[in-house]
Amino acid sequence: MKLLKKQTLGYGIKLVLKCKHLKEEKMKRMLIVFAVSAIVSGVYSQTKEQKGSKVIFEDDNATAWKSGVSIKVAGNDFIVLDRNGLRKYVVDANGDYSVVVIDNKATAWDADADLIVDNEDIIVLDRNGLRKYISDSHGGYSVQIIDKKATSWHSDADITLNNGKIIVLDRNNLREYVSDQFGNYHVNIIDKKESGWESGAAVVVVNDKMVVIGRNKLKIYSTID
Repeated sequence: MKLLKKQTLGYGIKLVLKCKHLKEEKMKRMLIVFAVSAIVSGVYSQTKEQKGSKVIFEDDNATAWKSGVSIKVAGNDFIVLDRNGLRKYVVDANGDYSVVVIDNKATAWDADADLIVDNEDIIVLDRNGLRKYISDSHGGYSVQIIDKKATSWHSDADITLNNGKIIVLDRNNLREYVSDQFGNYHVNIIDKKESGWESGAAVVVVNDKMVVIGRNKLKIYSTID
């Protein structure tokens, strides 16, 4: 900031000295204008630097290179599914982050990835299938394989929840998974012709209606419990 003010003032003084035919009052006014400009420019520059973000944490193992990626908030923490696995990033009272590896075999390499947080559990769709990671409430997880044939390989994919049902749009089709009283899931095909194969895929539930866009077109489905 000081250097900027000196440079601007120096330029102003040189310019005024060259114009000797100007009256003294006009010279003073010009010098004042240059001085104020230098101060304002310096303060603005300093303000921009102070407002800039800075890196407070890095994870060299996290990457979406040639891979899909999904990241979701879980309370004060967040969960990531990428090329190198499924991980939870936990923040402590001091604002420091630690990494909890949930499944290093989960992968979105050469595929899309999506995850949703269901209370303390995590539902994942990646290259290797649809799975549920059930929390033991102490930081550990057990995995439940819901559907091995579900896949986002060479495809986009999206999952969402609708009244406890898991709605999936992936490479194969649009379907829902319904849990029974024992926690086992049964699949119902909603639309065989819709998919995310070599296209985008998105599913949302709005006002008891399911809005889907995939390979073909946008469709709205009525939901029936």
